[in-house]
Amino acid sequence: MYARWDDIGYTITFNGNGGTPSSNSLTAKYGVAYGTLPTASRTGYTFNGWYTAATGGTAVSGTDKFTGTSAQTLYAQWTAKSVTVTLNAKGGTLESGSLIVTYDGIYSGLKDPTDDFEASIQDQIQDAIETADVILVTLD
Repeated sequence: MYARWDDIGYTITFNGNGGTPSSNSLTAKYGVAYGTLPTASRTGYTFNGWYTAATGGTAVSGTDKFTGTSAQTLYAQWTAKSVTVTLNAKGGTLESGSLIVTYDGIYSGLKDPTDDFEASIQDQIQDAIETADVILVTLD
């Protein structure tokens, strides 16, 4: 009589943490590298990788060996994209000629982001963050 050990696979679940992973799970075996991890996407953010916690935690890569003894959840972590907004007062004066705006942040120059005009500017800035490093805003 011989003892036989089966290699148990554990489910690794991917939590997008506000974003969308390209795959929701994979199966990992103890002592074996995770392998190819899914990518993730989130509008206005840069994907930093998979971690053992939603904030903080330890980064996990595909070459890391799985050492858990139960199912595990890995969390996407993100950095909000930002752009430099250059203001042109058309001959007027401004407190600052430029500022840095972060995605999902409120542009500090807006007095009332619920006002239709100012909300429109906020929306345009958020849209531009996706495609630009610098935005020129001309004040009429």
